[in-house]
Amino acid sequence: MRYKSKGNIREYIMKMSNIASKLKVLKLELSDDLLVHLVLISLPTHFGKFKVRYNTQKDKWVLKELISHCVQNEER
Repeated sequence: MRYKSKGNIREYIMKMSNIASKLKVLKLELSDDLLVHLVLISLPTHFGKFKVRYNTQKDKWVLKELISHCVQNEER
């Protein structure tokens, strides 16, 4: 999946989370860290500074934090 800057970023991330939940039922569980990573790499180039900021910090975000930060970044 790729986010194409169309629609709501929150809905896009929730859709990816929903797919991960469906995979869990099939016994293919994705960790939260991996899901956050997959979301980040699927974002378009205009999220570049956002990705750099995430990768240079010590703390890693859970999915809810990622959604919050993405929505704030999208609103800018």
